[in-house]
Parts: sequence; C-alpha cells; structure tokens
Amino acid sequence: MSTLSYSYRVVNQELSQIAFLNEMASEMERKGEKVKKYSGGDPSHFPSELKEMLSSTELLADKSIMNYSPIAGFEELRTSLAEITNTRYCEEINYNNILVSSGGCSGLFLSLKTILNSNDKVLIQDPSWEYLPKIIRNCQGIPVNLEYSFSECDDWNQLLTEVRYHIQNGIKALVINSPLNPLGKVIPTHIINEMIKICNEFNVWFISDDVTVDFNYTSESEQEITNLPNYISVQSFSKNLGLTGLRCGYVTGSKDFIDQLKKSQLYTFMYPNSLMQKVLYRFLNHRDHLYEDFVQSAVEKYRKRANNYAQILSIIPALEVKSPEGGLFLFPRVREGYIMDVMELLAKSGVAVAPGSAFSPKYSDCFRVFLGVEEEDILLLQGKLESYFLKQL
Repeated sequence: MSTLSYSYRVVNQELSQIAFLNEMASEMERKGEKVKKYSGGDPSHFPSELKEMLSSTELLADKSIMNYSPIAGFEELRTSLAEITNTRYCEEINYNNILVSSGGCSGLFLSLKTILNSNDKVLIQDPSWEYLPKIIRNCQGIPVNLEYSFSECDDWNQLLTEVRYHIQNGIKALVINSPLNPLGKVIPTHIINEMIKICNEFNVWFISDDVTVDFNYTSESEQEITNLPNYISVQSFSKNLGLTGLRCGYVTGSKDFIDQLKKSQLYTFMYPNSLMQKVLYRFLNHRDHLYEDFVQSAVEKYRKRANNYAQILSIIPALEVKSPEGGLFLFPRVREGYIMDVMELLAKSGVAVAPGSAFSPKYSDCFRVFLGVEEEDILLLQGKLESYFLKQL
C-alpha cells in the first residue's frame, strides 16, 4: 500500500506559537473556562460610515461586486491608493504602481514569491514578526537575521554598516518593519532612506512592511520615502481601519515589479475581493479627509493607551516595561529571578499573552501584549501577572 506524501516545506513547519496558543485558549473557552486574549492583534475600532456602506442600496446595485475584478484591482481604487501613498514618497506614483491584495500578509507573500529564487537569502530584523521567516521559507528563500540590537542600541550608523556588510555578501532582499513588531521601535525615515539607497546600489530589493506605519508616536518630523525602483511597500487596512476580517491590502512598487506581481497574484489568490474594493473606494472618497481623520483618531487612541498601559504594567516588580515609540503592542521583559511560561499562565490564570520566543530566541524572557484591549482588561492582566509572579518568590 502506497503512502501519500506532502510538501516537505509544509511538513517541516509547525503552527506559529501564537496560533497554537490561541487555539489552546479557544479550546478552554469551548469547555466553559473564562479566558482573556492579549496575544493577537485584532483592533476593535471600525469606521461606522464604512459599515453603513456595506449594506447601502447603491453598493448592492453595483453588479460588479459579484464579478471578478482586474488582477491588480479596480483602477479607480488603485488611483485613490496612489494619491494616499504619494504623500509619503519622493517620486510620484500612479495606479500602475499599485496592486490590491487580500490583506498585508498575502501582499508580503506575493512580493517574496515574485522576487525570490530557491535559496535566495532575505535579511530581516531581529526580533521580527513570527510569520515573516516562515513566509520566506515557503517562498523557498533563506531568512538571515540582523545582529543589530534594536532593543538596546540607537547607533543607526552601526545598523547601516551591518546592512551594507550583509548585502555585500549575497543578500537578495531586505525586509524591514517600522514600527517594529513586537518592540515598538521606530526607525527614523532618513535611516530607512539610507538602507534603500544601499540596497539599490547593489541591486537588492527593499521591502517595507508598512501595515502599522501610521501608528508612529514619536515627534520625528515628516520626511518622504526614497521610493527607488528597488523599493516595495506592503500595506493593509487591517490595523488602521480595524478591518482584519475583511482582508484588503495593497502593494506599491515600480510598474515593472507590479506587472510581475500580477502573475503571482493570478496563479495564487487570482483576483482581489470586488466587494471590499468598491466599499473602500467609496469610503476613501466619501468626504474630504474622512480616511485621514479616522486614522489620526485611531493613532491618538493607541498613543494614549501605549503610555497608560505601560505605566499600569510597570507597577509589577517582576517586569521591565517601556512605552513603545509606535505600533500596537507592549513588549515587557521579565526581570532576572522570575520565569514566564505563557502556557502555564494561560492554564492557571486564564490569560493569553504572546511569548517573546515567537519573535526571536533572544527574547524568550519577554512577552507581547496587544494594545487594542480596554483599560479594564489591562488592569485584569496586571492582577493576574502580579499573582503569577508572587508565587515564584
């Protein structure tokens, strides 16, 4: 009897630590146990105007919502997205530089699939979003971690020196996320521009994972991105509009890159969601500054939470907690003499936090907390953590 086999790339990959933790939490809930999740990144804010548009007579009368869209998305939406992103770029772009994707994750996958050959090396920050190295491997690439300590060092020239060293030694692409997930560190725009230029000098791709780019809490002055031909930006509406379940994002790059990216989209996800594209186009053009005002309001809300929640958790003697410079998470460090076992914490205290080891083995003494929860939930977490660490004394 023959044995059916599977792709070795899939077999050799386990579920992410965070996904496994959330499955355990959901199993506990099914058994009737009370569980509070702080491990994910599912915002609760959502534009009421967009919700109304989803059921509007005008939208439902548009027959195109039931049909395939163009491979790269509807031209009118791509034009609106180009107008939004042009405020950040040195070189002007248009709809030919935009491809609409099914969320930021698929945009990142499609971009890597388009540029990587087997065993191409991709330079990434450490710690990094847990899925990133797995996506790189699924695209047959090899992730290479930067040694630069984003949590302890502000010597940006040292970062640039290391980036140049790696690029001179056979890197195909550099993927950077700012604000960093999970650290909340913001890389200054002029440093990002220098990295883009270094990559361009050696014909290396620069991919900017920009799904939380709006959530910048620093006083850094606005500066334009040097969008050279090697520059790729992956963006999403999941965080800034709270649309995680509706799966809509977009990729920005040179026309030549987008033309190649369309083939990757066609033979995987095929076409982006027509309904969501039409809704987003209406929302982005509903009235002047509606989109910008909503995002600004959401960012200000998270800025206040970041500082407030960091202060609340800082009360716990076992923890070292820094206010993030941006992003949607806190990343507390457990002080020497204490131990954090996230599975034990979930089982005994009914709270789920993301383990630091999911982002890098170097950060096994840290854990990630989502800022999207209410203050009463953070106070609950504070009490649970205090009890958990007190038992270790």
